[in-house]
Amino acid sequence: MTMTGHKTEAVYRRYAIVSEQDLRDAAQKVAAAEQGRVTELGKVWGQLAAVAG
Repeated sequence: MTMTGHKTEAVYRRYAIVSEQDLRDAAQKVAAAEQGRVTELGKVWGQLAAVAG
């Protein structure tokens, strides 16, 4: 629930998201997307450092 920002488990009951594997798959997708953002941010910081240096 922390990952999605939901305060209760009602969303899981509402949409019948009960499969542990589905939740693991979703967590991996979120992690992969986040890693992509971190990589892009690193590139931007590198470009800024090159311009400022």
